[in-house]
Amino acid sequence: MRQGTQLLLAILMLAGCTSAQRPSTFRVAATRCEPCRIDALAGQLAGTGAEDCGWARTGAQRAQVQACALRALETERPFHALMTMQGIDSIVVHAFVRTPAGEYIQLTSDSDPGGGMRACHTVVARTPCARLVADAQRTTLTCVDPGAAVRICEERAQRAQSTSDTEDARLLACNPLPGAETTGFCLRLPAPSGNVPPGLQLTCEPFAPEAPNYLVCRTQEQDIQRTR
Repeated sequence: MRQGTQLLLAILMLAGCTSAQRPSTFRVAATRCEPCRIDALAGQLAGTGAEDCGWARTGAQRAQVQACALRALETERPFHALMTMQGIDSIVVHAFVRTPAGEYIQLTSDSDPGGGMRACHTVVARTPCARLVADAQRTTLTCVDPGAAVRICEERAQRAQSTSDTEDARLLACNPLPGAETTGFCLRLPAPSGNVPPGLQLTCEPFAPEAPNYLVCRTQEQDIQRTR
């Protein structure tokens, strides 16, 4: 009986070691959705014939866009002006609007409120303002006495997703490495010479549609936690 117990323990230990050394794998999730376009939404609110003050995608462009918006505010004309702001782990865009009825509105687009730059997670919220004024420090506008924000577009609500076949994770070079609480930013390599350790099952998404070889990867445990 003692020999049998020792043999069983040896088999279990061997199985555990083998399992721990299984090669890591990954699958690429392709996500499709109707995009939440903050520029189109702002244009609709401002109406036909409104002043289009443009979109400041960099800090250097803000002064020109802000000046246009302030001129429209002074003359009480409908307008829309967009500015990309610095997000922590997502892209944040503000749109400032004066409607034909004289309403002041701020739209805010966040490419992924949960962080991580996931595809088809953009949300656009609408906030009413008592008025819009210049923010000299950041060269933008400020929504004065904002009301309650209401989400008017959510890409996640109407997305469709498909997943590729399983691939060898040695094709990925990641920094940082995906972990229990860490999202990995990875490059797909032409040959299996990457740095992902064995024993992981990863789900990846393209960082951007135009860069399919740059992937955002998470462990299976992270995926389970994020869907709860």
